[in-house]
Parts: sequence; C-alpha cells; structure tokens
Amino acid sequence: MSQLLPANCMQSLPAELVTLLTSMQSQFNALNERTAHLESLAAENVQLHAQLANVWQENANLRSQLLQNNVTGPVPSSASLPAPHLILPAKTPQLPSAHRVAVSQRLFSDKTSPDGFEYVYIPRSRRIMHSEVHRSLRTLGVDTGHLLDINFPARGVIGILLHVQYLEEFKSQLASAKVSLVSNFDPLDPKNVADPKFVNLSVSGLETQALVLQNACCLQALKFLRSHLVLPVSHFFVQSGWIGLAEIPVQPVAEHFGLWNTNGLQPRAIKDVLNHCQSLHMLFITETWLLSPARLLTSWSQFHLYGSSVAGNYCGSMGVSLLVSPSCPYAVTQIPMPNNYALAVKIGTLRLICLYLPPSMPTHEALDILSVIPLTDDTIICGDFNARLGSVTGDYACNSRGIALEQWFEERSLTVLNRVLSPCTPTYISFRNEVEISSIIDLFITNTNFANPSLHVATELSLGSDHRLLSLSFTYDLQHSPPAPPPMRQTWNLSRLYEDDVRSLYVTTFVNKSASLLTTLQDLVQNPPTICPPIDALTNSFNALIYDSLSSSIGSRPPRPSHWKSFWTPALQAAADHRDGCYKQWR
Repeated sequence: MSQLLPANCMQSLPAELVTLLTSMQSQFNALNERTAHLESLAAENVQLHAQLANVWQENANLRSQLLQNNVTGPVPSSASLPAPHLILPAKTPQLPSAHRVAVSQRLFSDKTSPDGFEYVYIPRSRRIMHSEVHRSLRTLGVDTGHLLDINFPARGVIGILLHVQYLEEFKSQLASAKVSLVSNFDPLDPKNVADPKFVNLSVSGLETQALVLQNACCLQALKFLRSHLVLPVSHFFVQSGWIGLAEIPVQPVAEHFGLWNTNGLQPRAIKDVLNHCQSLHMLFITETWLLSPARLLTSWSQFHLYGSSVAGNYCGSMGVSLLVSPSCPYAVTQIPMPNNYALAVKIGTLRLICLYLPPSMPTHEALDILSVIPLTDDTIICGDFNARLGSVTGDYACNSRGIALEQWFEERSLTVLNRVLSPCTPTYISFRNEVEISSIIDLFITNTNFANPSLHVATELSLGSDHRLLSLSFTYDLQHSPPAPPPMRQTWNLSRLYEDDVRSLYVTTFVNKSASLLTTLQDLVQNPPTICPPIDALTNSFNALIYDSLSSSIGSRPPRPSHWKSFWTPALQAAADHRDGCYKQWR
C-alpha cells in the first residue's frame, strides 16, 4: 500500500501529526478496497443482465415454436409458476342428526301442541346419585336430553321433570322396561319429611317443612336449567305453589351507561347525538344549560335537573339531564336530592347519581355536596367533577380539588373506574394556540364490584363539545344484591300505658336512656358541623331508645308462631284476588 509521505519525512514530524496521518492512510486504504469491491460487483451485474437477456430471448423462441406446433393455451414461464402446495382431500359434509333436524323443525312450526311441564315419580330401591339415574335411564333407551330435572323428594322416590310433549313417550319407555310409576305422589305431604330432627313437629309444622324442602328443590333446579327454560319452568313452580313470584330468578343483563358534558345542549342537535348512543341504555348529560320547562325532541325518556338562569341570556348555566333508551330493560325511578348539582335515579337495587361541580366552586363546598349523597350498596357516582386526580387516573397534573377528592374516595372505599378500566385516557381535549390541552375530569365512581366491566372513552368523537363521550358497560343482575329480609315486627302491650305507674316508668326509663343522645343533639345545634351530620344514624338511635324503653317498662308481646297461616300459598293468594275481582264485577 502507498504511503501519504515518505518514511524519512514522517520521522521529522511531531507525534500528533504522525498519528493523524497514519489514521488517514488506513481510511484511504479501506476506501480503495471498498471501491475495488464495488467495481467487481458492477461488472458481475452487467454479466448477469446479459445472461438474463439471453434466457428471455430463448424463452421467446420456445413459445413461438410451441405456437407454430398448434399447442393451445398459454404456457407459463418458469418464473410465473406457482409454488407447489399440499392438496388436502375435501372434507365430507357431516349430516345433521335427527334430533337437530327435529329441533329446527319445531323452531318454524305453529304452536298447536300442548305446552307445560310435569313431574313423573318413579321408585328407587336404594340411595342413588343423579349421574347414576342418567346412566341407567340411558341404558333403558331414554333420551336424557329431555330430562329437565332429577330430584329425590322423599325416601324411595325419584322425581323427573319433563315437558308434557315428551311425557307419553317417556312413560311408554318405562313401561317397556317394566318400571312402574309412583301414582298420586304429593311432594307437600308431611309424610315425606323423614328427618329425625323434625319428629316432634306437629302436622302443620311438618307441612311447613315439606313446603320448605320442596321450595329448596325447585330453586336448586332453576340454577341448572337452560336459560330459555328458566322462566317457563319458574311459572310452573309458581302455579304449583312451590315458589313465590319474587323467587323467580332474573337473568343478568348487560347494562350500558353513557356520560357526556355538552357545554350547552342544543335541543335540535340531540338526534345526532343519540345516533352515536344506540348501544346505551342511559345517557347522562352535564352542563345542559336547559331552563324549565324545556324538553328534548326524542323518544327517549327524560329526567331533567334544570340549570340556573343567566341575566341577558336565553339559556342558563349548569344543569344535568338523563335520557333513558326505550330498550332499557329496567324501570327507572328518580330519587330527590337536597341540592341543584346532582340528579339521582334508581333501577332495581342500583343507584346512579350524576352531578356537575363547576370549576369556580370552592373545594369545601364541593365536598359538602358529595357528603350528602347516600352511599348505599351498589351506588355509581358519575359526572364532571372538574377535579384532576393526577396519578390516580393517569392524568399528568392534579389540582387542589383532586387532592381533596382522592382522600374523600379513600375514606369511603370508593373506586374510580377510570383508573381501573381506562387509565391515562383524557375525557377533556381542547386546543389553545394550536397546542392540545387534555385532562381527566369526567369520572365514574362506585362502591361495588360488577361483572365484566368496561369503560370506553370516544376520544375521536367530539359531538361539538370539548368533553368526550364515556360508555360504561357491565353485567348486572337485579337479584345479585337482594335486600335484607324485613326485621321481625316488634309488638308491645301498649294498652298498659293507660296505667299511671307504668306510664311513669316508661317516661323515666326513656329520659335516662336518651341522655347521651340528647347531649349529642344539643352539641350539633350549638356547634353546627361543616358537613351534614349522620341523620339516618341519629334516627335509628332515637327509634332504638323508644323500643328499648317500651320493652323495659311494659314488656314486649311475643310474635306469632312460625307456622301461623302456613297454608296460605301464592296460589291461594291468586285465587283470593280472582274471587275479589269477580265479586267487584258482579256488584
């Protein structure tokens, strides 16, 4: 390799310059090698192009020769031939079974055949499991797919629930297998109660216990039925007097709730808004600016918390509205609220409260408004809080209201669903000086757990507002949180209060027991708290004082026995109602 300078000149130069020249010489040599390699590749490329042109010319000559020999059809070149692939044999279509064909035929047939259900009772010689009953009946040629329920209502008896259309076929199959039926069996017969712990019960007590056992069997059967059979079988049980109407299970329904801050709702624009909300059952709208008695032109049901009038403007400020879709499966009842910032409704056991807290409102006043909200079980609070919670929701900033609300949520064990289901997703998006400004201030908050929850924020849909549409979905069951049974009614011998000594004892007892409550009430009056006092708890304490004083002074009256009017069933109640209706028509 050539050198930039002769060796004798290099020796006379400074060390730094020698190092620099040596580095430049190595780079120069590398560039020479790279250039030589590229020149060789270019020459090889020219050679390959020439060979490829010869191949194309040869292929063209071969095609012309084939055409001259009357070969029909195009001959693909080797370059256009598809890659070989594995050819699998075609699957033979599986013919539907006779059962599936019959099911499809019933789907499109007129409902002319008898309808209903019936239990068939057969004997058993020993203890037996449900699986063994299925297996044995299948061995006898019975189609066990028609068996809706198998239970053991009494010792030595098996109960099998069937549709009446399959009843005769099932009985004939049992007769062919020489299996007899238990005729005239009554599951409510007190003789069926064979547990030794009930041996001392009277006949009426045994009848009550037989009804309890049959009720448990029916409710257990409803848990394992196919969804489309639950309702008709439940009504069969009700007609038989085995369960009540309130015990019919309700299938869970997927609920869909929407939340949107409109920044002033134009009544003529509501149609376009609802076109994007067809999947929702309810839509809460904040900052509607509607004034009484304004109504929206829509088929959706409307609940309005009207805004406050503004001098010189045709529209108001604030305001919250609720629109309920005609497809909503539940009845919606409005709940009164003690302020003009929240709109509350109830569906089943679920309470939904939507509010709008203006940004100009002091933080302590916002907390006072939240504190008066009754936080019962299954409560959802939503709305525009104008509170930035920072890391709680994934927002990049927080404010003083957000810090106060975070502590308020923690004290009441409330969950911010934005954090769990849609973190870091802004609900407010605006532009100032061509710079995007976003925040998370529209929130869903709850104190319960729902099945299959999801929260979607339509960030790409503006609807004419800086706030985005939020959609909350979850599976909800009206009976997943059943109300507690009513407490046993307390009774006292109130007629004894006419006696002077007894009345004096009652007054003295009540005064002594209520001293602490009186002190608490006087303190609340003299030093009013900044937040609403626990009115419900104080009321319960006052009622408890009255009950305790009555029990201590005049004594309580024992309740009626559990078997009181145990014969009165839902079927008898329905018959009595029918009798009363006929009597009124006759009159």
